[in-house]
Amino acid sequence: MAIVTSQEIKNAFLKANVDFDINTLKADVAFREQGVDSLDFATLLLSIEEAFGVSIPDDKMESLQTIDQICSFVVEHTA
Repeated sequence: MAIVTSQEIKNAFLKANVDFDINTLKADVAFREQGVDSLDFATLLLSIEEAFGVSIPDDKMESLQTIDQICSFVVEHTA
């Protein structure tokens, strides 16, 4: 099983066109608590799908609220 780090997730986020500094995001704090709005959140998830070749179902998006949760999702779906 591959390991995906929070830095790899942030690197994928850098390709997204969002209005905040990706490097200030904390891995264990919800995106909304860090000022990420719903449009930027959707953009970030699209960047994850593209970078890691995974598909994030709409009903799963709401449960991916932190970088740590995204790391776990990517690991589980790329094994």
